[in-house]
Amino acid sequence: FPQEWFQALKWGLASEIGMEYGVPPEVMNRIDARALAYSKEMSAWSQEEASMYFTMDMRYQGNRS
Repeated sequence: FPQEWFQALKWGLASEIGMEYGVPPEVMNRIDARALAYSKEMSAWSQEEASMYFTMDMRYQGNRS
């Protein structure tokens, strides 16, 4: 993952495993809020701007039956 996603991954993981480790509900609410905020920020920020082009591979020389 790109370095920019580390915070989103960290808080997302904390949100996923918090209940398993007995984190109190009020703390989980804050963790969930941060996880959601970082995830939204990264989803909006991480947009691919480059164009992508697909073409046929003209190197194939085999039998096409």
